[in-house]
Amino acid sequence: AADDRVAAAEATLSAERAAMVPMLSVGAFVEHEAGTTFAGPSLQMNVPFWKLNPDGRASAKRALVVAEAEARAVGRVAEAEQSATERALSAATDTREGLVRDPGAEARAAIASIDDAAARGELDVATATLLRQQVLDAWGASITLELAYTQAEIAALLAASDVALLPAELREVSP
Repeated sequence: AADDRVAAAEATLSAERAAMVPMLSVGAFVEHEAGTTFAGPSLQMNVPFWKLNPDGRASAKRALVVAEAEARAVGRVAEAEQSATERALSAATDTREGLVRDPGAEARAAIASIDDAAARGELDVATATLLRQQVLDAWGASITLELAYTQAEIAALLAASDVALLPAELREVSP
């Protein structure tokens, strides 16, 4: 859309520049005077010959400069968003690699161990309940981390696949 605004502003500037050149009319004339008929070609041009149109050209140039600045800003925002998304995905990947592969299995094993210790009398009910809660909290945190990783991965894929977010010079290179 920003590139379309730049193209429209360029077209307007071109039209304003073209308006500087006077219109030339070509035709023929026939004239009767004192019983004599004259005929021939006719050329007509308005005076003054050049319409400088400074206001129209200045306005079109301003619109072009603004449209180009907006297009550059959109490109920079898109690049920044892609860069931030890639950094977030990298951080999420590093965090994910440090996690236990199957936190659910680890949590179930820990709860079974707590239950066995409580059954043997090694833990009282309050301590066993507190330990179970801590294991379940850790399991929930691992699920939250997995969700954050998945969301970062989806955001990175969307940012990489949406070519419209890329600046014009990168769009031609991207697949």
